[in-house]
Amino acid sequence: FYSQANIPTMTVDVAGTILDYNEAMAQMTGFSHEELPSMEAWFENLFPGPDARRQATSMHQQSLRRRLEVRKMEFEITRKSQERRIIGFTEFNIFHDEEPSTLMIIQGEDITQRRKAQETAREREELYGSLFENSQTVMLIIDPDCNAIVDANQSACQFYGYAKDVLTLKKITDFTVLGQEETQREIEM
Repeated sequence: FYSQANIPTMTVDVAGTILDYNEAMAQMTGFSHEELPSMEAWFENLFPGPDARRQATSMHQQSLRRRLEVRKMEFEITRKSQERRIIGFTEFNIFHDEEPSTLMIIQGEDITQRRKAQETAREREELYGSLFENSQTVMLIIDPDCNAIVDANQSACQFYGYAKDVLTLKKITDFTVLGQEETQREIEM
């Protein structure tokens, strides 16, 4: 029923046989259903390192034991092409008349780009934070709505003569000779 779905999906029985495996799953992993007929083959091929294989197998077995629980996991897999990808997997049991069946659905989402973007953003945040904090230029981050000093670098603290925790309790208008309207115009520029 999900063979044409865009979401990589497969159905597995409690014995570990992969019963159905859609085209989206084949594209994500690089392996056909025929190449991965069982969870044993799945773990062996997609998780070539023993530690990753052991962890993935253990988490899958826990999902089987906790038959009512939807389980979400992230793993780095190795595609057939040897390319490594980060995949978010969701495992859940199929129910019939409120009783768990002997079947489980596993869906995957390639989150490699998202994780790389998050890592890049974290690295940039660290870099810009370091540039801000270590700059010899006096730098303040001001909330334009209320003129509050949200952050200050070490140079600003030295220049204004306040510790950061005290300086960030103040408003920029506490330090300017400009009127309120002129200060607001300068902030908005």
